[in-house]
Amino acid sequence: MFQRKRIIIYSLSVLALVFLGSGILMLKRPATDKLLVAFLSVGQGDAVLIRTADDKDVLIDAGPDRSVLTRLAQVLPWYDRELDMIVLTHNHLDHYAGIIALLEKYKVGQVVVSAVSEPLPQELALALAEHKVAYQKIEAGAEVKLDEQVSLRALWPKSGAVIAEMNDRSLVMELLSGQVKFLLGGDSGIAVEDELMKNNLVSEVDVFKLSHHGSDTANGQAFLELLSPRWVVAQSGKGNSFGHPNRRILKRAERSGAQVLRNDLDGTVVFETDGASVNYYLVK
Repeated sequence: MFQRKRIIIYSLSVLALVFLGSGILMLKRPATDKLLVAFLSVGQGDAVLIRTADDKDVLIDAGPDRSVLTRLAQVLPWYDRELDMIVLTHNHLDHYAGIIALLEKYKVGQVVVSAVSEPLPQELALALAEHKVAYQKIEAGAEVKLDEQVSLRALWPKSGAVIAEMNDRSLVMELLSGQVKFLLGGDSGIAVEDELMKNNLVSEVDVFKLSHHGSDTANGQAFLELLSPRWVVAQSGKGNSFGHPNRRILKRAERSGAQVLRNDLDGTVVFETDGASVNYYLVK
């Protein structure tokens, strides 16, 4: 069982650097009573940093390459080179490759993966072994308590489920801070969304990371209407060959009442919340 900086997993089975025009370097840090959730602009891939008021750091996915190092440096204090946990939603390169780069520069407490994922890619498994970082499989119902009012809970997949499509094996994670809720679905598709709705596992959220980079293989109309998010974030790279995020999905999100934010256009999107109110800012 993983316990570090008082982070505990329960399972059923910023310091951003800002340069002013004068050349003065200022240190910007979120208020000590706020949770920070940063959707890092890492190109065509996912990487979401969760940083609590007492400096616990959890990263969900790490993008396709070393760019995650640059983006983390924009939102973390310069002296912070520890990640308490990395959650890998699934084994696609655009989600795991950055972990290998992180292991060279950061002390990583643990890596968490989906209970139904296939064996880790060899290059990642070797890197974890070299740096003596353990990994643990979790399933729906697993919960990470980050502090008294912040928790990260796995909604999908169930242990033992037979899922042919790798994207649908993605961990779907709900982040709750007081009354504020984020939903992070990796690359899961419409079939997973239907299961989540059928089993009453999802409800209204404040922030929804569009699944599969805003693809039309996910982000169904009924799902978005049920979530009714205030903001959606599309994590995709500028000029990518997949056409992400899909225009129809963006319009669908807007019709659900959401403001659309995009890494390819807006850069890194950083939300701050005290558990009652939410605001955001952009880091180019």
